[in-house]
Amino acid sequence: MVIFVSFVVYYLLFLTYTQEFTADRIVSRGICKNIVIHYGTKKFIIRALVDTGNRLVDRASGAPVCIISLTVFLAMFPAGLPEGYFINYSTVSNTGQKMFVFAPNKIEIEGGKTTDNVRLGVNFHGFGGVVKYEALLNMGVL
Repeated sequence: MVIFVSFVVYYLLFLTYTQEFTADRIVSRGICKNIVIHYGTKKFIIRALVDTGNRLVDRASGAPVCIISLTVFLAMFPAGLPEGYFINYSTVSNTGQKMFVFAPNKIEIEGGKTTDNVRLGVNFHGFGGVVKYEALLNMGVL
């Protein structure tokens, strides 16, 4: 019984340390960046994870699509939807899904980059992981 309890305590400590180390490493390596979304006269500052696997492009405009959380979207538009449309997209685990996208005036990315050639898509499922972020930054905007 003592061996089992010792193993459980060791495992829980290992998980805690590993998650803290991973979160610190991700932030220190610049994998998360603060971005400022400009839409109309409003500005929204959020934390975004640089998603090296995000190659989503809006076929209508040719612009890369960054993905924001539903929470951010609802804070941006409490009174209704902005002008936008749905695009088809696929993930590793699902194909044939639809995502609502819209065009901000521009986004500013921590480090000095600014672009107006971007679309924002809304993630209705939430983001998980050790590091807390509210958006996935498309590599095409960096």
